[in-house]
Amino acid sequence: MWYDRDIDLLMKRTKNRPIPSGRVLAESALEFGITLGILSVFIMAIAVNYISAALLAVSILFYVFIYTIWLKRRTPQNIVIGGAAGAFPPMIGWAAVTNSVSWESFILFLVIFMWTPPHFWALSLK
Repeated sequence: MWYDRDIDLLMKRTKNRPIPSGRVLAESALEFGITLGILSVFIMAIAVNYISAALLAVSILFYVFIYTIWLKRRTPQNIVIGGAAGAFPPMIGWAAVTNSVSWESFILFLVIFMWTPPHFWALSLK
């Protein structure tokens, strides 16, 4: 990821990723990511509906600005709060099919949101 290129270079697991290894320019990756984000929301709005497109936009923005830029390097609670970004897809799917957001979609969101921290913490312990 463009934002994490400095720490990716320092970690054995991530140092060979395209940006830290120099195979892809950081600016090119950023431009590509922004383009994909905008196009995905636009296509979702045109091909599916505006509600699912709005949820997709919120999900992308939450992941980039709240999780990656604000929380990831500042607190170990990033997984708890940042888990919301990964919990949006069921809501987006629900909105895509029903053209609405209902309590059922919030339950799906909460299932993934509550599952995320223990899942990642168990992986980190391993």
